Amino acid sequence: MKHITIAAAALAVLCGAAACTSGNKNAENATLTEMLSGNLENATSFSDSLVAIEGAFIGGFFNSQLQNQDAAKPVNKAEFIRGLKDALKCDTADMSYVYGFNSGSQALQTYIHAAQNEGVSREAFAKALLQALSLDSVNSGELMAIRNQFDMMERQMGIRAEQRAKDAAKATKEGQENIMLGETYVSGLDKKTEFVKTESGVYQHVITPGSGETLDLNQRVMASYTISRLDGTELSSTTQPRMLYVAAPSAGALRGVLQLMKPGETSEFYVPYQLAYGELGNQAAGVGPCESLLVRVAVEPDTK
Repeated sequence: MKHITIAAAALAVLCGAAACTSGNKNAENATLTEMLSGNLENATSFSDSLVAIEGAFIGGFFNSQLQNQDAAKPVNKAEFIRGLKDALKCDTADMSYVYGFNSGSQALQTYIHAAQNEGVSREAFAKALLQALSLDSVNSGELMAIRNQFDMMERQMGIRAEQRAKDAAKATKEGQENIMLGETYVSGLDKKTEFVKTESGVYQHVITPGSGETLDLNQRVMASYTISRLDGTELSSTTQPRMLYVAAPSAGALRGVLQLMKPGETSEFYVPYQLAYGELGNQAAGVGPCESLLVRVAVEPDTK
C-alpha cells in the first residue's frame, strides 16, 4: 500500500511536469522527466503509469551511478545495458526460477572475485556448485567445516599473492640497486667499532647513553626521531617529542628500535629493509622497494 501511495504521489508530480514539457525530443537528448512524460502520455492504465515511473526511477538511478563511477574501474554502459536486458528477460511465471536466477547472479559475483587470482576455472566452480546443490540434503556441520577450509585457503591465496608482489618488487632494477646499497653500507658498518649488530639485524650506535632499564615493550615513551636514506637524504622527522608505544611499530623505520634503548638515550640505527618496509617499500613515505634506512632516535628521560 505504501509502495502504491508513493508511486501515485510521484505520478501526480511528474504528470504536472508533463503538461509543461514536450514529448517530441529524441530519447537520447531528452531529460529523465521529459522521457517519462512521453511514456505517461502513452500509458493506458494506472498500472502502466506506475511501472513507467518505477522503471524510470530505477533506470535513472543506474544511469546516475554510471555517470559517477570510479574512473579506475569503469563500467561499459552498453555492456551494462546488455546484461540488464538479459536479466529482464527472466521468466517470472515461476518464482523458483527467479530465485535461482538471483542466486546465480550472486554466485557469479563470488566467481568474479575469485577469478582475480590466476588459474581459476569457471567450469570447476560451476561443477562444484551444481553438484552440491543437487544433493538430497546438506549437514550444517559439513557446511561450517567447508567454510573454514575455504577461509584457510583464501588466506593462503592472499599470502601467495603478497609473496608474488614482493618477489616482483625485489626483482625490479630499483629493488636490486637498493639491496646492493644496503649490503655495501653494512660492510662499512662492520668496520666501525661504534656500531653494534643486534640479534634482529639492526645496527646500533649509542651517541648519548641512557640510564636505568632497557625500555619494556609495554611502555610508552616520549621520543624524537629523524628517518633518512642511506645517502643521508631526510625522509621525515619530528618537530617535537612524540609519544610512542615501544611495541607498536610492527613495520617501518622504527621497527625493533625502541626496545633497544634506555630512558634518556640517543642512538643512531641502521634498519635493514626486511625490518623496515620490506620488499614492497612504502610509496607514501617515499621509501622504495628493498630500501634500508637510517634512524636517529632520542628518548626522553623517565620522569616517573
